Amino acid sequence: MRTVRFWLFGLLLASRAAFPLSGSVVATDNVKAHLVSEVGALAPGQSFWVALDFDIRDGWHTYWRNPGDSGQATKLEWHLPPGFTAGDIVWTTPHRFEIPPLVNYGYAKHAVHLVEVTAPKDLKPGTPIVLSAKASWLVCSDVCIPEDAELQLKLPVNGQSGSIDPTDAAIFTAARSELPSTEPAATTARIQNGQLVIALGKEWGATLPQIKALAFFPYDDGGIEYGAPQTLTRSKDVVELAIKVGYQPPKTGTVRGVLLATEQSGNDTATVPIEIAAHFAGAGDTVPVTRAVEKTATSLPVLLLFAVLGGLILNLMPCVFPVLSIKAIGLVQQAKKHPAAVRAKGVAFAA
Repeated sequence: MRTVRFWLFGLLLASRAAFPLSGSVVATDNVKAHLVSEVGALAPGQSFWVALDFDIRDGWHTYWRNPGDSGQATKLEWHLPPGFTAGDIVWTTPHRFEIPPLVNYGYAKHAVHLVEVTAPKDLKPGTPIVLSAKASWLVCSDVCIPEDAELQLKLPVNGQSGSIDPTDAAIFTAARSELPSTEPAATTARIQNGQLVIALGKEWGATLPQIKALAFFPYDDGGIEYGAPQTLTRSKDVVELAIKVGYQPPKTGTVRGVLLATEQSGNDTATVPIEIAAHFAGAGDTVPVTRAVEKTATSLPVLLLFAVLGGLILNLMPCVFPVLSIKAIGLVQQAKKHPAAVRAKGVAFAA
């Protein structure tokens, strides 16, 4: 009996889920999620990093801050003790998922979302605190499933700032290696011939000739067509990346996102994510493109034609066939009712 109790106790210790207030693991059908603190203890007024850690089922993926053609970004809704504050998610560099004709941005197998949390200055040492958050995400393969989890993390409070906990340090080190670096020099953007052109000038210095390929992940939705080719051109002092504009091309301000640069130095090749805030320099054909959109938007016959075509396509999808049989049975049953009632329902349906 004593041996059995010892075995059960060891099994309990081995399971992180056995301690719901200490980074409990919540497993859904497709994702295992838990909160991880970079420090083992807190001090009053201390800022520290927490990670939402995902282990994702093989063949499935979750989404980046801009999911691309479809999808939904992962969200965290915090429920913190009084005086605590939490920042926004700091996103690691995403991967590109092609599901023709769609292109999405997100994460497969493993994802770490970093958040900076700050404790209040009047926090009393000696009493542990519990950080709680509701995480919600969309996970997709050939179908998409919304999932969520209520997560908690328990931390002790000391009089001095807590040091980094070596147990989970590797999670944060790996995540920071996937964060984009700041741009080394100014970047500009413009719209030309229906394309968004991002230009890196001579101010980029020695980095410029090392760039062999570029890929752009925009922060804002609609600025580019995600599935369109991204074409790199090079002149003496400028490297440019051209991408077909999307349904909501930028017009003013800055174009923000991540440039994934493939750089070659000698025989060494490296992929470097760079966060850019490109100054938007205007466009030569912005006005004609806008007018064309306005003309289409005000053409009622064209809109009606597209509506009819869309309705036909939807009704020919396999998932609709079972509904058609149900409607047919309903029509047969209605034939037994009074003609006036049938006419009233027909008028209501037509309206």
